[in-house]
Amino acid sequence: MNKSIRFFRGLPTLFLALCLTLGGCMPIFQKKTPEDSGGQTVPASQAASIGTVYAADIFSFDRPVSPAAQVLPSPGGVYVLDPLDQDGTLREFDADGRCLRELGDTRPEWIGPDGSAWRLEYTEDHNDRHTDYAVYRQGEAEPVLRFTTEQGTAELTVGDGFLLITRQWWDESNTGHYSLAAYDPAGQLLHEQDLSEWFQLYRDGRELYFFGRESYEFFRLDGQNFSLNKVDSLKEDESLNGISGGLLFSNDGTCVYRRPVGGAEREALFRYDALYLTPGLAPIPIGDSGCFLFHEFTNEVSPYKIARPVDKSTLPAARQTVTLACNDPEAANFNRPYPSSFWEAIADFNTVSRDYEVVVKNYADCPDPQTALNADIAAGDVPDLIDLEGFSSGLATAANAEDLLPYVERDYDKDALLPGPLKAMETDGKLFSLMPSFTVQALLAPAALVNGQDTGSWAALSALAGSAEQVFYSSVSREDLLKAVFAGGQRDYTEEQVADILAFAAALPEQALQNPYDLPQEELEQMAEEGIFFELDHRPILAGLQCFELAVVSGPVIPQSNGEDYTAVGLGYEEGVFGQKLTALPLPGRSGFALCPAQEMMMPLKAVNKDGAWAFLRFALQDRYLTDMSYGMGFRHGIPLTRSAYEQGARAWEKLNGVISGSADGADYSLSYDPANCDALFRQLLDGAEGVQRGPDELYTAVNSLARSFFAGDKPLDQAAADIASRLRVYRAEHS
Repeated sequence: MNKSIRFFRGLPTLFLALCLTLGGCMPIFQKKTPEDSGGQTVPASQAASIGTVYAADIFSFDRPVSPAAQVLPSPGGVYVLDPLDQDGTLREFDADGRCLRELGDTRPEWIGPDGSAWRLEYTEDHNDRHTDYAVYRQGEAEPVLRFTTEQGTAELTVGDGFLLITRQWWDESNTGHYSLAAYDPAGQLLHEQDLSEWFQLYRDGRELYFFGRESYEFFRLDGQNFSLNKVDSLKEDESLNGISGGLLFSNDGTCVYRRPVGGAEREALFRYDALYLTPGLAPIPIGDSGCFLFHEFTNEVSPYKIARPVDKSTLPAARQTVTLACNDPEAANFNRPYPSSFWEAIADFNTVSRDYEVVVKNYADCPDPQTALNADIAAGDVPDLIDLEGFSSGLATAANAEDLLPYVERDYDKDALLPGPLKAMETDGKLFSLMPSFTVQALLAPAALVNGQDTGSWAALSALAGSAEQVFYSSVSREDLLKAVFAGGQRDYTEEQVADILAFAAALPEQALQNPYDLPQEELEQMAEEGIFFELDHRPILAGLQCFELAVVSGPVIPQSNGEDYTAVGLGYEEGVFGQKLTALPLPGRSGFALCPAQEMMMPLKAVNKDGAWAFLRFALQDRYLTDMSYGMGFRHGIPLTRSAYEQGARAWEKLNGVISGSADGADYSLSYDPANCDALFRQLLDGAEGVQRGPDELYTAVNSLARSFFAGDKPLDQAAADIASRLRVYRAEHS
């Protein structure tokens, strides 16, 4: 199915391959931990005395901070400058995430040790390539200092009673030049000198340190005569984290160290892999708390982590392993430390859990992932959890899966989860899989067209549209329809209903047409390269040639990719395309709507660590993994199962106020929808869910083969319908 505009989340460029291959084609993604420290690295100076080790947690600020924020050390903790904050306010937070103070429109290096705030403004003149600068004290309209640079840049750093201006520029031979000038707070020049290289400045209380970007040497600034006195240098394998309390913190990409400034011996504090933190990141020391803040750019869900010293006796001697099986062939192409759509939850769970560790076994490299998984299960090597995406939906049955309903009823009250979807996931009062996120399959059509009309059969829909060809026109193929009807979900159709479905499908094209207006191939290819989908996909609806849409709905308003090979839609967007109020209908022959898993997990009946498996599933149901509030996008993978995530994500779309705007094919568009109607339709979809629509399985393959014999003219309609109905009866008997 070809839908609307595709949304693809931008992915960072860092991919962390944490893999240990064990046994043929079954790679296990896991992390090693030092055996002598109970999973943590013990600081050498403290292990004998109080048994202190480091433990990691998710760090939360007491107000919204986006993954794009700049975080730097501060006297009391960390400075945060968030580019998504429209006020541009610099804030200081302590080690518990509490905001200590707001410093206005300034930057960390422009805050003096006495708390005074400054700012540096500049205007570039591109004609003669110079830049005019002005330094202001916060709250004052007139600058205290003006200066100009030629073909270079300048930076401001506020010291203890003075202002420092560092400049760099290049001459005609491309040789770099660097200088330092010091001014008093009134703008009077106190000192100036040339520098040997470009320095990065670090503050520790009232002390300023210059770090050479080429020499890796440290110099302390003498605030009396402004001389630079060498006090330290970095080793070849070190990267600098910061200086705090006279201690220099560094890392070698594997371990974090500290030593007194000028000291010879560095002390190992903790290993990255022992705490499940990203190797190579430079953790920021948080004031004098002894804690370190990690800014994880690849994780938009929980971008901030903290490593803090704890008493070793508070941690278990070892963590229990929870094995999670998945089939994710795209894992190596995405920048994430773990396969599967649950990767953020896995990474965070392993970071913060004291009792369990999720180890991912990816079957994607096996010639037949399903056969390999079945062989493991038969041999007794049963995973504790199975991510069902990429595996047969037939796994989630009473013969293979643990009933999760007792776990849900024990840990959630009836208002915590959406009742309609949860009920739809059940089979005979049991819950053999859990879907944290899903979409809903429905037929969308103008309300005026179907109001009071018979829509209970495919023949009835054809009559309403004028012909079977005009029900979907070009957006749905025979394959699309057969998948929607027979792949999972309801499978108790009568012989007459099967005949009705086959007759309708015969009128559809074998493949959904992508060129209903006979555009030249060159123009089609150019539109595809530019990512243009809107006008091409929806021209039949706009032209009145198509009356229904077989839609996978992911939200009340906007479209959003759910990670499949099609794009899920939002009701508001579709209503805008139809240009009138819509209604939502279940497929003919059904009484309700089908859930389509965007994420689905099952616990095998013979799993060893069921407590650990459920601990992870509960963790993955937190709002942070189900909503995408960092950029105001609403739901993350699809409609969330928890009521709190649903309500939080839906609020993100209220600001659209009945209009969706964008551009396609080089032109702007504005689509109007009725918010009240779309909200009511969305609630109707959730409340009317009746079953799960999974991917194709063995039964679908058999039914599809029988249907093709009719389409090819090898069997008459009544014989093909009878054969399919008989095959469905056998399936129901086998699974009753």
